[in-house]
Amino acid sequence: MMPSDNAPPPAGAVSVRAFAERLGLSEDLIRKYCLQGRIFGARKHPLTKKWWIYPPAKLLPPPVKW
Repeated sequence: MMPSDNAPPPAGAVSVRAFAERLGLSEDLIRKYCLQGRIFGARKHPLTKKWWIYPPAKLLPPPVKW
């Protein structure tokens, strides 16, 4: 049985939408940052494959290129 898209968030987690609104950025940009590993505390749920942000979450600076 597959979990529904309306499954409750994991305990203590914040949705990508809520995190994006808090930072004033788009959801697509936050998902991109999750894939790049630029959000500390971002985890992908193993069953639903949705990204969740766990506190203490913060946006990390881009990597330095030498």
